[in-house]
Amino acid sequence: LGPLRARFADASNFTLAYADILRFDFSALPTGYKVAANIPYYITSHLLRVLTDSTTPPVQAALLVQVIFVSDVGDWGEKIGPE
Repeated sequence: LGPLRARFADASNFTLAYADILRFDFSALPTGYKVAANIPYYITSHLLRVLTDSTTPPVQAALLVQVIFVSDVGDWGEKIGPE
């Protein structure tokens, strides 16, 4: 975390939150926040539910998921992706 904190120390539009994302209080973040995360396979479905069901969902999320998760859900991404 040290290098990330150092790199973005002067950034007024960036907050590094090191926490359990499944227990994180997203309502504490400012409106229009974005999420970038590398997600372990075993919490992927739960995290997607937490993010989408949040009363203050992110405006954008860049989520790195394992190939096996994508294989497991089949064409699910096509059903919820951009039209």
